[in-house]
This record gives sequence, C-alpha cells and structure tokens, in this order.
Amino acid sequence: MKLETLLKNLDYTVIHGSIKHQVTGVQINSQQIREGNVFIAIPGSKRDGCEYIEDAIKHGATVIVSETTGKIATSKATFIKVEDTHYAAGIISSNFYENPSHDLPIIGITGTNGKTTTAFLLRAIFQNAQKRTGMIGTVKYETGTREIPANRTTPNAVEIQRLLREMINNNCDVAIMEVSSHSIDQKRIAGTNFDIGIFTNLTSDHINYHKTLEAYFETKAGFIRSLPANAFAILNTEDEYAKRLIDDTEVKCCKLTYGFAESADIRAEIDTLCLDGATFTLHVGAKTFSVKTTLTGQYNILNILAAVAAAYIHGISTNLIIEAIEGGVYVPGRLEEIETKRNIKVLVDYAHTEDALYNVLNCLKDIAGKNIITVFGCGGNRDTSKRPAMGKVATQFSKQTIITNDNPRTEDPNKILANILAGIPDDANIIIEPDRDTAIKKAINAATDGDIVLIAGKGHETYQDFGNRIVPFDDRLAAKKHILESRNGKR
Repeated sequence: MKLETLLKNLDYTVIHGSIKHQVTGVQINSQQIREGNVFIAIPGSKRDGCEYIEDAIKHGATVIVSETTGKIATSKATFIKVEDTHYAAGIISSNFYENPSHDLPIIGITGTNGKTTTAFLLRAIFQNAQKRTGMIGTVKYETGTREIPANRTTPNAVEIQRLLREMINNNCDVAIMEVSSHSIDQKRIAGTNFDIGIFTNLTSDHINYHKTLEAYFETKAGFIRSLPANAFAILNTEDEYAKRLIDDTEVKCCKLTYGFAESADIRAEIDTLCLDGATFTLHVGAKTFSVKTTLTGQYNILNILAAVAAAYIHGISTNLIIEAIEGGVYVPGRLEEIETKRNIKVLVDYAHTEDALYNVLNCLKDIAGKNIITVFGCGGNRDTSKRPAMGKVATQFSKQTIITNDNPRTEDPNKILANILAGIPDDANIIIEPDRDTAIKKAINAATDGDIVLIAGKGHETYQDFGNRIVPFDDRLAAKKHILESRNGKR
C-alpha cells in the first residue's frame, strides 16, 4: 500500500522524503518493525517513542511518524510530522487495514463495571442467532477462528485494526469491543466507527490516571458523544452519570435506555434472586417476557438489559435473545463457582472497585446473610482512594475478611495493606495475610456449613504482578487446590 493512502484523512507535514512509495506495515513498537514498515513514535508515560526512531530504522522502518521534527536519523527514511501521534496511529492503522470498521458492525461497551459480562452476554446472543462474532475485551480477543489471551482491555490502535480486519477475513458478522477509559483518552479507538455505544455505569476508579471523577466521566462521555448521528447510545437509567447523557445535547446519535424505571425503553422487574440465578419480567416496548438466568444480582440484570437492547437494535428476535440468556452464559472470573463437594460455596470474582465489591457482597448478603468470608486486596500503582472504601465494604458484609496482596506492581505491599486498613472499623474480624495463596487456604479452611467464600479482585487473571517479576497465579486453581486439601484433611 502506498504511504499517501495511509495518510488519508490525516493532517500532516512531510519533513523529509516522499509519500509515493509502498509500505509493508504499521508498528508502534520498534522491536516489531519489519522491512518497509511505518514506525509511529508515540510518547508514553515512561519513555518517548522518539527515543526508538534510530532503532526502528535499523530494523527496516522506511517511514517515521512523529510529533516533533527532531533529528532526521537518516535520509533513507521518510519523516512525517503530525500534531498527535496517538490519533495518527488510529487513522493510519485503519487506512492500512482498509478501514475494517466501515464493513463490520461494532458494538462498544464502556463503563467502570459490567463491560465483560455484557460483552459475553452479547456474544452468546449473537452466536445463538447464528452470527459469527468477534470480541475484544478484558479476558480475551476472538477473531472468528482463534482466541488470543488479552494483555489489556482495549489493545493499541494498530492491534485493534488488525484484529478487526482478521474478523472480516474470517466472515464475522459483528464485533463486540470493551472500550476502556485509557483507550478513549489515548485515542486508541481513533479510526474505528461504532454502530452502538453502551454506557454501563461510572464509579470511582482510575483516579490515579484521570485525577478526578468528573474528568473520568468526561472521558467516558467523550466516547458516547463521538458516536455518529446514525448510531445508537444505550444508557443505564440506574446510573447517575449515564443519566446525564440522556439529556446531553452533545450526544447526536439515537438513544435507548435500560433499567428498572418505568421510563426505560428496555426494563426489568425482578421476581427472584438466589445463588443459582434470577428470574425477572422483561419489558421490551409493550411486550413482556418471563426470563430465567444463571446470573444473579441486580447489577447482572442490568448487564442483561444492556445486551438485550443492543441485540434488539441489531434485529435479533426476542425469542433468540431470551433463549441465549436462559441457556447459561459463562463469564470467566465473574462470580465463578468452584466446586467443593462440601456444604460451602466458593466464588471467584473480578470485583476490584468499591462499587463492584459492594454489589457482589450486597447480593450475597441478601441470599446468604452474614455467612461470608471475603478474601481481597488492592492493586499497586493504581487509585489509592478506593482502598479504605473497599476495606470498609468488605468488613461491613463479611463475618470475616482476609486482606491480602492483589497485584502490588512496584508499590510497597505493606503500604497498600495500610491504606486498606485505614477504612476498617477497629472491631472488624480481619486477618492480614500478604501471601494470596495462604490467604485463600485460610478462608477455605475457616468456612463452615452454609458459608460463602468470596475471593475478589483478580477473577480470570492467571498471574500476580510484583513489578520486577510476574508470577503465575490463578485464584480459581488455588481455590481448587485448597478445597481438595481440606477434603483430604490437609489443613
């Protein structure tokens, strides 16, 4: 493909060289450069991509895209200056992969909590309707013929476009993408056209990055406001921030609401909630349907409604939608039950914010009373304000709370534990056990008949991040091991 084609719809200045020659690919990592590639030098939080220009050229880059003229390392490379390399990466990548989002309907899901569950629900609905479905999200990326473990919720701009093109090549009918606030702010989704945008909710998270809750909201809102007039925004009437977008004049697309309020376009009346699921009455316009699901909790009913709304817009029949929901939707690490063969329940959940932990524990309390033992920690190098709040919530709903490490990253684990303890009442029943494996063992061994053990924070993750080392660790495998040991009397 010619370089001038890649630069279409982008403001740029040619500092050196020609834009008439062919290029073979686009990269933002100099180590992945191949002969004839374009290297986009993106400034990062730790290192500036401009530092790797010469390395990229050594690896075969023939085009450099940068925000600064800098020093032209060699006359062999064409040098292009742009105002924003984050934005340019999206546009250039989309052009290189022949604008896949023009040919593939894409549903984007943003919000603090519920993105993954909503994505898996939609995937199940579309597959039940015989639609080949691609997915980009926190757990994995699916392109129609293969699955790739996810290294972040929303990948970089180049990878997004490559995955979307692969989905088209694999005859996918629709793509579902979890859209993180970081990806919006860093313009990773530039060049991607969304047909539907879902706003699930917004609670305190990523304040270390966005600085204030209002700035966090504005980032998420920017995604919804950017949807074209012929797209749809699906908004949660139960969330105060999502409700602000209902009357937001900057949102130009069509709006569809969901929730428990009678004013919602897609709404539910909950009939029963139990550990094995829920039943509710679904209202779609003037029609009503009885629905049974293996998911439980009000928050999961809202996730279901969001998925119903998106599937409804896509023309999937209500019967096929309900059939998929009632068929059982497995979401890795989201209230995932670990078999025990004892009269206890062991659940692994990704809840890693105050709101998410509250929702899960409040749901379990309504079902199981105070018979909850909670294991949790907080990630390092992340929002510190949620740590005492999570400590307070965990002890409020649990008969015993075991505080442990999550992903400390480069932060002192003892400092994280101290932040959590700051929110915990003096009379709370707590154990401090920094080793996560031992913490899980203590919780399972402490459980008696009728107890629920909730292991929160990491969900589907298969590692622990200690900054200078990544250690394989899976809450689910650890729980299975200690359940087996407890059954065999090895406590």
